[in-house]
Parts: sequence; C-alpha cells; structure tokens
Amino acid sequence: GKAQVVDCVFDFLGSMGKAFESRTTLKLHHLSSEGLVTVHITGGKGGKGAYGRMYLKEPALLLRGDRFILRDPSIRKTVGGGRVLLPHFSKRPSFRARDIKPGSLDRDEDALGRLLEGPRIAIEKSRACLMMNMTEDGLRAVAGAGVSFMGEYIVNSKKLDTLTKELLAVLSEHHKNYPGDTGVKEEALKGRSEVAPGFMKTVVDRLVEEGVIKREGSCLSLASHRASSSGEEAEIEEGILGAVGDGVEGVPASGLRELRFKREDTDRVLGYLIRRAAVIRLREGRVVSAGAVERARKKLVEYLGENDKIKAAEFRDVLGCGRKAAIDMLEYFDRERVTIRVGDERTLRGGR
Repeated sequence: GKAQVVDCVFDFLGSMGKAFESRTTLKLHHLSSEGLVTVHITGGKGGKGAYGRMYLKEPALLLRGDRFILRDPSIRKTVGGGRVLLPHFSKRPSFRARDIKPGSLDRDEDALGRLLEGPRIAIEKSRACLMMNMTEDGLRAVAGAGVSFMGEYIVNSKKLDTLTKELLAVLSEHHKNYPGDTGVKEEALKGRSEVAPGFMKTVVDRLVEEGVIKREGSCLSLASHRASSSGEEAEIEEGILGAVGDGVEGVPASGLRELRFKREDTDRVLGYLIRRAAVIRLREGRVVSAGAVERARKKLVEYLGENDKIKAAEFRDVLGCGRKAAIDMLEYFDRERVTIRVGDERTLRGGR
C-alpha cells in the first residue's frame, strides 16, 4: 500500500514574498524519492502552519510523521516543506479535505478517530497501523472512548451499535413476514453498509457467539426464532414433501408447480424447506428429501468403510437406482465434502 492522498501540515518559506496559492503543482522530495503533487491548502492560508492535502501523481510511501521538501519546478526553487499527518491509500479518503482543521490530526487519538469518520464503521487493523505509523499496541494505547477493537478490525463503537440494531431489525422483520422461513441468507446482509468486506462476518460471528442470533448453514435468524409454518403454508409444505417423496431419484422442482397451490407460494415454501434442509437441491432443477440423502450417505459411508473407492456404477447398484441419480448424489457429496473425486472414483474425505 502506497499513499495516494496525504494530509499534511505545511511550512512555506516567507521569502516567497506572496501567500502560497492553493492547488499549485509542486515537486515533492521525500527521502530518496521525488514526484509531482498538487497541493490543496484548507487552513492557515500560506506561510507557517498551513494545513491541507497533497494529491500525488504517483503513489509513494509516506508515513505519519515523515518530513518532506517542496520545490516549485517552474522557478526551480524550494518553496517550503512539511510533515505528514495522515496518508490515505485510496483516492477517496474517509473525510473531506475541507474537514482538516488546524490541530485536528496532530494528536494520535484524534487522528485515529478520524479514520472512522463518514460512512466508515470499521477499518482493518493492519491498514490503521500503516496509516498511523504505529503498532497495534500503540493504537490501543491512544484509542479514545468511542473506538474499540474487534477481531481484525478497529471499530467506531457508536456506529457498530447502530449497525447491530439494524441487523436485528432486519431479522425480526423477516421472521414477522415469513414465519415459515429459517431466516435471512447471510449473503443478503453483506451489502447493508459501507464496511470492510469481512467486517459484516466479524459482527455476525460475535452475535452468534453471544447467543443473540443463530446460524444454520448460510441462514441467520434471531436465537428466539423457531420456523413454524402456519395454516396454508403448513398445507403447502405437506403437499411438497408428499410430492418429493422418499426416493433417491428425487423429482424435478418444476413438477412441484403442478401442485394445486399458487406457483409463487409453492416456490416460496420450497425455498423455506431447502433452507431448513428438509428438502435438498441435488442439482439445478432436481430436489430430493433429506431422508433419502441421509440413507444414501449411510450406504456410501458403509460401502467405503469396506472398500477404499467407489465408482458411479457401483453406487448405482448399492442404491438400486438409475445411473444419473447415483451421479447426482455423488456430486452432491463431493460438494458437501463427504467424498473427494479422483478420476471416476470417489474416496471418503480425510480418510474417514
């Protein structure tokens, strides 16, 4: 990660005889590197102790506390220098240039707080360490009251509270509208706020750990929620389970639409059953009962206990079904990491 935008305190030479113009392009000299930058002054106009932001034409490794020199290429003279307050590693920092006030980034505690401004709830610890030029212990020592540490992230505590409340409200609303469903797909929650991609999972993991919500497969629900279909939904559920039957061949999902219920109701309740794992989708368009899958799994494990490997044709004989159904079932067990496929044979994963 190299800085693309850098917040700084500047010190321009008085010998220039005029106030420094904002948005001027200058040459930056830092350690042994040099490059063009556009300087944008936001406070303490010109002269000593001016604050602002430098936009780098080429990203460079500038760290908090680093000093640099600025030269004006048009007159080939040094016009001043400065000190890095906060480097940003993207073209869009979390706060605007005009929000850099004199003194607002000098104290470590304030600078760390600024990293969690705007829509940002959390920042990866590794990124914060780089931006602040400090170790994690150093950051912990200067973190203010509104900042907490959580897994791989540093978090704005107040915003985390709001996010958590929003999350629980989404689950609660879903349970109210779809009582027969297990819950909300975890994927659906990921895009809910401007947070680092892995952060939502960290929040959910913590809530699961605390017993506030529960995770079943890829579904999340409030810990208190029990999926229970009422009235008509229970009837549709019964209809679907009856139609799917208990055979390992399964049935085409499209055939379930022939049931006497409204097509969208059938699809919705089938979705519930799949999420509750009462019905298993073997492959696109084919579903089978959980009972049939469990029976097939037992037979498979038993067979592989006595023989090291199994071919589709052998599994077909074990199950007493068609070749296509045996292959569908084996491919499902590959995906579920029960088996591992080598060529046209399967063995148990982890040598179970």
